[in-house]
Amino acid sequence: MRERLIRAWNFVVSTQFLSIVQTVGIIGAFVIATLALRADARKNSAVLMLEFDKMLSEKRRVDLINSIEKGDCVLKDGGQFSGDDVDDLLGVYDLLNVAYRNKLINYEMVEEAFSWDFERVYHDGEVQDTLRNERAQEGEPDLFEAVDQLASSFGITVDPVFRSCKPVPALSPASVGKPGQIKSSARSNHLRG
Repeated sequence: MRERLIRAWNFVVSTQFLSIVQTVGIIGAFVIATLALRADARKNSAVLMLEFDKMLSEKRRVDLINSIEKGDCVLKDGGQFSGDDVDDLLGVYDLLNVAYRNKLINYEMVEEAFSWDFERVYHDGEVQDTLRNERAQEGEPDLFEAVDQLASSFGITVDPVFRSCKPVPALSPASVGKPGQIKSSARSNHLRG
């Protein structure tokens, strides 16, 4: 009888031990899978971010962004771009925000890679005029709404009295680091060389 109790006890102890080992193994596998998914999500975010950079690096878009950054008139007074060029650029930023809102690209990557140029474009008076005019013409006040959402995500607002073809306004507080130093996200065209 004693032997039987000892065997039963050993069986219970070994079964419990195996259950504990199995539970620890499952938790360990879950942690490893979660870490792998996070790494995969960051990789996918980086790949998608590079695709957006490639789209924004097309010559016509780069020329438009550079003209805006220099404070040149881009549409009026001999500007070399059309409303379609501005629409095209805003469309890329619109898609960028959709990718960000759907968590396909993380905020840090979007902010680091695109906030500087986007802030300059969004602050441009001609771009704002184009947005207002197209919204009025189409009767769609939410046209390019994702562009406004992206601006909001970056903490960018537009001065309502800002007009076309004026020098680009001073950097927003969100773009400035320590006095005399600009955050790394505030480097224009840093991915485009």
